[in-house]
Amino acid sequence: TETTKPTETTKPTETTKPTETTKPTETTKPTETTKPTETTKPTETTKPTETTKPTETTKPTETTKPTETTKPTETTTVTTPVEVTPGYGDVDGNGSVNALDITKLKQYLLLVVGKDAVPNGDLNNDGTINTIDLVRLVKILLND
Repeated sequence: TETTKPTETTKPTETTKPTETTKPTETTKPTETTKPTETTKPTETTKPTETTKPTETTKPTETTKPTETTKPTETTTVTTPVEVTPGYGDVDGNGSVNALDITKLKQYLLLVVGKDAVPNGDLNNDGTINTIDLVRLVKILLND
């Protein structure tokens, strides 16, 4: 008969668990402490130095030549009465035709004097004393 050898049983190999790895702990840097600021002493103020006024120097006097003056020319305006038909243009009735007649006629037109101040004021004989008469009087005096 054949005999069989008993088979050897081997023990199962033990499996080891992997070792757990731990994360390295973070290290924090220590906070830097700042030194307290130094207080400075206030600076000393110095009194301003007194300034002396500069001495004034006088400029030499300049001599100017006298300017020649010219005498103004004298203008004389002579108003001569214009020879016209008796009474024509002599607005105020004084016997002559001149700037006084223009003045009286203007005064009448501006209601400063009444109609009795200009008895001959209607120069164009239209029955009304107005600016047309004043224009005609100016033309008489200018010999137009």
